Amino acid sequence: MRGARRPPSRKAPRARRATRRPPTASLPAPITAPYRGFCAGVERTCYSFVEEGDRLMLAFEPWFVDAAQGRDLPCLRLVFQRDGDRVVLERFTICDRREERLVDLEAAHDALQAWLDYLSS
Repeated sequence: MRGARRPPSRKAPRARRATRRPPTASLPAPITAPYRGFCAGVERTCYSFVEEGDRLMLAFEPWFVDAAQGRDLPCLRLVFQRDGDRVVLERFTICDRREERLVDLEAAHDALQAWLDYLSS
């Protein structure tokens, strides 16, 4: 019979396989500065700075800042790795008396790079 319709199929429709695509966004560039400019900038600002081999540790300690009595100020600690004639930010933590929190470098990338550029210029 021509023009006759087939009864609807009782089978469930096939699910399409989801294809995973790799993320298109690349990782941000490392947060970096020239080694000499960085060291000169640290000397100008008088931050707490320790260099051990290829590791450089920079801290903003609460006792560097005049604060109202009774206020707790966090300590900011940054760890850099020397890579040839540059320093690369590896770790940034905020410490207070209760805990130490790791800062997401990717989330704060642009601000940290701008600060490092300013410090090392």
